[in-house]
Amino acid sequence: MANDKLDQKRTAKKYNEQIGRNLTTIRNKKQKSRNAIAEALNVTYQQVAKFENGDNGLKGFQIYILKKELKVPFETFFDGLDEVKEIAPCKK
Repeated sequence: MANDKLDQKRTAKKYNEQIGRNLTTIRNKKQKSRNAIAEALNVTYQQVAKFENGDNGLKGFQIYILKKELKVPFETFFDGLDEVKEIAPCKK
């Protein structure tokens, strides 16, 4: 059971990292600073860096705010998630 939770956390981290890479790409294409994103989300610059690095995951409402702020479809944030490899369960 504990290994399953650890595997889920590792897989979630990989998904968060991909979403974070997508956010960075979108932000750079739209020529927005981390400060501008932080202001739109009402978080700190450091928090945006954590989103982009995959250390913290974005919440649904935050993705909605970013979609409107950056004028991109929802799907753009999830590009590449199908290619993310899930962590294989630990052998017992």
